Amino acid sequence: MTSGWVNSVTAVLAMHIAQVLILLKRAEHVWFEHDYYHPYDSVLNFTALRKSAGMKRFFSIYPQARINWQLPQSDRIPDEVLSDKKGKGDGKNVDSAAKSIGQLALTQTTADAGPSTAPEPMPRRTVTTRSMSGHIPPPSLTRPPDSTASAATEEDQTRYPDFAFMMTTGAGRPSERESVHSLWEVKRPPQHTTSRSNFEEIEGELELEYPLHVLQVTEQAACAFGRYEHQRTITVFIVLGYWIKVLRFLRNKMPTREQLDEAHEVSQKEAFKLLNPYFTGTSFFPLLEGDEDYSRRFKSQWTRAFNAVNADIKRANAQNARQ
Repeated sequence: MTSGWVNSVTAVLAMHIAQVLILLKRAEHVWFEHDYYHPYDSVLNFTALRKSAGMKRFFSIYPQARINWQLPQSDRIPDEVLSDKKGKGDGKNVDSAAKSIGQLALTQTTADAGPSTAPEPMPRRTVTTRSMSGHIPPPSLTRPPDSTASAATEEDQTRYPDFAFMMTTGAGRPSERESVHSLWEVKRPPQHTTSRSNFEEIEGELELEYPLHVLQVTEQAACAFGRYEHQRTITVFIVLGYWIKVLRFLRNKMPTREQLDEAHEVSQKEAFKLLNPYFTGTSFFPLLEGDEDYSRRFKSQWTRAFNAVNADIKRANAQNARQ
């Protein structure tokens, strides 16, 4: 009954790439966004296995990742601990004067205080993705709902990227730390664009398409900065079918909440112009290099994201050691 469960498996790159090509072709024939999740789930999990280094550092893939900048209730500092630190009879709320979403910190309430002064929730948004290139738009994406309570709920401050490429260091030790290597937002490409398309002929369409998703991934990065407070850089991979663009966000250079609200109220073109100064981006590049391996730019951009996270982890660990 259990004879087929071997203790070790050899992952063969050539076989994996062949499977990815099959899945990509299936997605291109169906042309729904969710069909592209299948090949990229395979791509990301294979890469996580390929780049892991045992328990010292390992990667994992979190589909439909729940990224919120408030810590789960079980991770919060107990109210009585906060009360002891602040002194008895001090009923003031612990507040944060963050100037941008990238700097938002968890707020707490002492045992004898009223409702907590939580970060103002991101309002509910229904983001339509009407294409600048003219093809039929996919269904609209509904943001987490507004809270009717006076204090913000955790759900109001949560975003769900298609995949989060997670990195765990020091597993099983006091120094264990979880970080987000990158966020991945997978979209279908402009109509008739496939892995066999000539890049020079479709580059213009791709560049017209990706601005439609910049507001969405900017909010995802904002939530990631709040959840992973040791990170100074968040890398986002925007996928349009076979083609990929990488955006980088810096904690100290994020739009304010008011700017994000404004971006929701104006046209998509104006929203992109408003948010464009707050990230740097690459040009588009292909997922694969022929039928043999991932492209050199895929590998170099993955490595660059890793180096940024690794530097943030080392900096945070050094600060903890000095405390």
